[in-house]
Amino acid sequence: MIELERQLYSWTPRRPSARLERRLFAARTVPADALTPFRFNWLAPATAALALTCVLFIQRYGSGLFRIVGARPWSP
Repeated sequence: MIELERQLYSWTPRRPSARLERRLFAARTVPADALTPFRFNWLAPATAALALTCVLFIQRYGSGLFRIVGARPWSP
């Protein structure tokens, strides 16, 4: 095994062909929207989902939570 490793270490890789090098390392144009580091288009749906979850949770489990804390729901 040592002899095989020495033989492999002694080899030098050849350069890629010009066509392959162009394909691999060509400068590509990047779309403008990909350059923005952070996008907020997910913020409104996530906020709406969180608000809906909070509303549904309070409606379903609200009275139990008020008993645990020792407070009562506000009533006009």
